[in-house]
Amino acid sequence: MSLDHSLAGVPSEPHERSWDSKDALLYAVGVGAGLGDPLQELEFTTENGQGIEQQVLPTFAVLIAQARPPRSRR
Repeated sequence: MSLDHSLAGVPSEPHERSWDSKDALLYAVGVGAGLGDPLQELEFTTENGQGIEQQVLPTFAVLIAQARPPRSRR
């Protein structure tokens, strides 16, 4: 998908996005978190480790910022 440069600066309606911990976990695994040494990145790849608080990779925000246009009903 290429960028449509004609849309730069064009006002649009706000879009709401939501996500949960499983979305963040799937993203982390998808980009390779924990691939080299799984114990080094548990905070990104698990939500139920004892004494490990789940964190989200900063690049996950790129997906959240990409608002999808509403689908038209047919």
